[in-house]
Amino acid sequence: MSKLKKILKIFGLILVNVILLLSAAFLSDMIDTIYYKMTIPKWGYFLLYMPTYFALPLFIYFYLHNTKFFKIGISLVIFSIPAFYMIILLANNIFSPRGIYKAFKTKSHHDYLSFDKPLTVFYNKNYRSVRSRNPLFISNTDSVLIRVDPGFFCWENLTNETKFMESSNCNPLNLYNDLSELFNCENGYCFVKKRCLENALTEFSNCIDQDSYNETLYFDRGPIYIQQDKYELALYDFLFSAHLKYDSIIHPQEKNNQLEYLLKFAPGQIQKLSKLHQQEQVYHRRLVIKEYVKAIEFCIKNSIKSRP
Repeated sequence: MSKLKKILKIFGLILVNVILLLSAAFLSDMIDTIYYKMTIPKWGYFLLYMPTYFALPLFIYFYLHNTKFFKIGISLVIFSIPAFYMIILLANNIFSPRGIYKAFKTKSHHDYLSFDKPLTVFYNKNYRSVRSRNPLFISNTDSVLIRVDPGFFCWENLTNETKFMESSNCNPLNLYNDLSELFNCENGYCFVKKRCLENALTEFSNCIDQDSYNETLYFDRGPIYIQQDKYELALYDFLFSAHLKYDSIIHPQEKNNQLEYLLKFAPGQIQKLSKLHQQEQVYHRRLVIKEYVKAIEFCIKNSIKSRP
């Protein structure tokens, strides 16, 4: 019986240590997410790293003076440091007052397309730029206004609230005057890069008029409608694009009360897309289906919010 208790005690200590270490790793990952959306002055790093300065002397003291410390003490210290950081960073984020908008340059990362609006941003401390996860912000020379909330000790928090600045330099590009260039629709994409949304919308719509069964054109026109807060039109484009790409997706109809119809129609198509996602074996095709689901869900959520 005593041997069983000893085995259970050892197993319990191992389990506690594993849980503490896994929790520390999880918290560290969350801290990185918060940390890269902050701006910190150089002198502010001393305050940010203060928990480590306190933890190390305590660790040495207990290490030298308490033999029982070895059982879970090391894991507890490893867990307590990111836990303390998390408390500080969350407090800095939650209790910060509403700030002002500041301009940031954007960098394009096409691997992470999303339909987030406001723009999902990550602050790049080395280049003072923003890595954009929105396909509309695809020019390295573009900039975006992001609301920055002041926190403790000048630790500023970049929010996901942005202002889209449409360009005033929207002269015709004349790259492709022949509408037979349908599969590139280069004028539309170039106008998007220049932030000329109305011009881009016109170009994509012209392409669609000539090639109404090209699902890519509908899929690429949807984010433009999103930036213009026309979620109903974006929702229709994404649903119709999915219908053209996947046989199991039903054709969305055009009705008088279009929004109410689409809000009832879309959830069923999301279920079908989710089923396709589970069945699909090719990784990049699974990503495409996931983007359709994200886009449609985003449009549904914001269509409901924007209803009068």
